[in-house]
Amino acid sequence: MNTEIYKATVRQAVYYQLVYNFFPPYPAALVDPCIDAIEATNEGDPERLINLPDGITCQGADAIPASQLIDYFNLFELLETNE
Repeated sequence: MNTEIYKATVRQAVYYQLVYNFFPPYPAALVDPCIDAIEATNEGDPERLINLPDGITCQGADAIPASQLIDYFNLFELLETNE
C-alpha cells in the first residue's frame, strides 16, 4: 500500500474513532497525538511521551505515554501486529 494512502487511511480511522465512537465526542485536535502514539507503539516505544494539544490535559499533564492514548481511545486495531 502506498505510504501516503496508508497515512490518510489511519488519519481518517482515528478521526472517526474519536468523533463518532464516543459520547460526547473527543475533539479532532487529538487526531495527531493519537497518530503519534500509534507510530511510537509500532516502533516499540509505547512509553514515549506524546504531547497533547494546547488546552487539553490528562489528569493535569500536557504529555502522556503513547500506551495511555492507545488505551484511552481504543486504538488497538490500528497497531501493526507480528502475526
